[in-house]
Amino acid sequence: MKKRIVPVAVALALTASTGIAAASWCQKKGADPSDTAGERGDLRGHRLDRWATVLKLTDDQEAQVEGIFEAERPVMTRQFQTLKEARRDLRTAAESGTFDENAVRALAQKKAQAQTELTVERARVRSKLLAVLTPDQQNLLKSLQPLVREGGRRRGGAEFGAEL
Repeated sequence: MKKRIVPVAVALALTASTGIAAASWCQKKGADPSDTAGERGDLRGHRLDRWATVLKLTDDQEAQVEGIFEAERPVMTRQFQTLKEARRDLRTAAESGTFDENAVRALAQKKAQAQTELTVERARVRSKLLAVLTPDQQNLLKSLQPLVREGGRRRGGAEFGAEL
C-alpha cells in the first residue's frame, strides 16, 4: 500500500507545482491563467519576446519584426491550412477500402505542392526578418541555431528557422 502512495503523492506534487508555476508566470505577465484561448498566439509572442531579448533587438527592430509577422500571418495561415487539408485527403485515400493509384498520386502531388509553397513562404519570411537584424545579430542567431534545432527536434517542435 505504501509503495503505491509515494508515486501518487509525487505525481500530485509535480502537477500542483507546475500549475502554481504557470499561474505565477501568467500573473507576472499580466495574463489570465484560466484563459486558454489563443494559446498558440500567446506562445508565439512569448518566443518573440525571448528572441528580442537574446538578440538585443531595438524597439524599432521589434516593431519591424512584429509588422512582418502581422503581414505574413494570413499567408502562412492559408499555407498551413492547405497542407493540413492535403494531408487529410491523402490519409483518407490511403485508408479507404479501395486503392486508386491515380487518385493517391494526385493527392500526393497536391501535398508536395503545399509543402513546397510553405517552404518558400518560410524562406521569404526568414529573409525579411534577417534583413532587420544587424550583422552581429545575424551571427549570434547563426551560432544559436544548432542548439535551437536540436532542442526542437528532441521535443518534437518546429525548428527555429520556421519562426525567425
